[in-house]
Amino acid sequence: MCKIHIGEEIRQQLKEQERSIRWLAQKVGCDQSNLNKKLQCSSIDTGLLSEISKVLEVDFFMKLSNGLTNQG
Repeated sequence: MCKIHIGEEIRQQLKEQERSIRWLAQKVGCDQSNLNKKLQCSSIDTGLLSEISKVLEVDFFMKLSNGLTNQG
C-alpha cells in the first residue's frame, strides 16, 4: 500500500504556491466543497489528478510512483 496521502501532497503544493482550494477548484472545474472532500482522501481519481498536476505544474503521478519504490 502506498504511504503517500495524495490529498495532503496537493494541499502542501497549494501552500507552497500560495494558492487556495477555491482557486484550484475553479481551474479544474470542480465545486470547492467537493474538491475539499476529495483532498481529505488518501486516493484520488486519476482524471482529476491529471488536471491538478497540469494546473499546479507538478507530476503527482511521479510522487506516487516514487512512494511505491521507496517503500521498505
